[in-house]
Amino acid sequence: MKVKDITVGEYYILASDKKSRMGCSTEYFKKLWNTEVLVLNKLNNFNNKNTINIQGISKIGDSFELVSFWCSPYDLKKKEI
Repeated sequence: MKVKDITVGEYYILASDKKSRMGCSTEYFKKLWNTEVLVLNKLNNFNNKNTINIQGISKIGDSFELVSFWCSPYDLKKKEI
């Protein structure tokens, strides 16, 4: 998806990791793969390839962890209803 197609506050599916510079969030990309994530913020900055701030819930053992990281808009897809 393109940045202009993404709405802050909406849920999307984290569908790939091809365009994002994952860095320290590699672990969460694997855990949140093909799951619903919330878009918290987006940057319209052409110098920054990681422009979408997303948040998701990751299950670790018997507890849940709320994680937030940046990804590329091209790695998200529209949630099907």
